[in-house]
Amino acid sequence: MGLSKVDFSDGWTIIRGGTFLSNFLAPVTKFMYPSLETEQTITTALKPDYLASVLDPADIGVVATEMLTCDTAEWNEKWNGRCIPMAKENLTMADIVGLMNAALEHASGKKHIQLIQVTEGEAKQRAAQGDMVVASQIFQNQYMSAYSLEEVQSSGVDVRKMVSSGTFFDRAAARLLETVGEHKA
Repeated sequence: MGLSKVDFSDGWTIIRGGTFLSNFLAPVTKFMYPSLETEQTITTALKPDYLASVLDPADIGVVATEMLTCDTAEWNEKWNGRCIPMAKENLTMADIVGLMNAALEHASGKKHIQLIQVTEGEAKQRAAQGDMVVASQIFQNQYMSAYSLEEVQSSGVDVRKMVSSGTFFDRAAARLLETVGEHKA
């Protein structure tokens, strides 16, 4: 029957991924959290109650594959001209560090990650000295908020099928051990 009245060159979809859980693994941590490998610390200027919308980046591939393989009518109805937020969970940095520590323990790791909270004054000083990570966290505190998981689900993404943070870190245990400077024999 053809493409009816739709020309795919006129169609678009934006996938707005939340914070990738892989950002808490090497090599990204060497920039984002440089003391994680040597001192097992994550230093953050994010407010303690700041919720990050997190996901396994591989889940984006699952949704993109669904978009690319569905029929035209379904794509037009479900995805065309839409901005699709993607996140599995909304977690604080303390929640994330707790899940990382649980995965380390499950992997018989000996190291434990400590979360260090930077004060607002210290954060501003670090940003003024050129610390881009802290500057971005100040921005996040002021202008960003967590995705509504109901909105994610209603956009056509099946949140139930996405990988949880705990599962992600358990699955990436070997890489997490390496990230904190613990190398298994």
